[in-house]
Amino acid sequence: PVLRYAPTYRLESKKPFNREKAENVIKKVLEENLEDFVYGPKHATNLCKHISEEIKIRIKYKYVCFVTIGEKFLQDNCMMNFLWDSNNDGFLTHLHETPEYFVLVTFIYTYYD
Repeated sequence: PVLRYAPTYRLESKKPFNREKAENVIKKVLEENLEDFVYGPKHATNLCKHISEEIKIRIKYKYVCFVTIGEKFLQDNCMMNFLWDSNNDGFLTHLHETPEYFVLVTFIYTYYD
């Protein structure tokens, strides 16, 4: 007789994403890196990279992390669209503002097996 096995793949994560923990990590990374920050285009570019790397190291999940630093001067709008499983996937945003600049972190997390 031919042996038949049931599928062994998981449709859900064993450890669901912890939004509260991720939000705390993002806030802490921003606090640590923006304490003495003075806006400058070249420095902002490097800081965006550094902040997103710090968040990546501290949060364990499949994700994309966007960090935008901009001067408060004639801003434009931006938009993102997503197609995902709302039970396992989602996003977080955190905005840090001063009179001179803003920092927007958008953190998108997805379950992938």
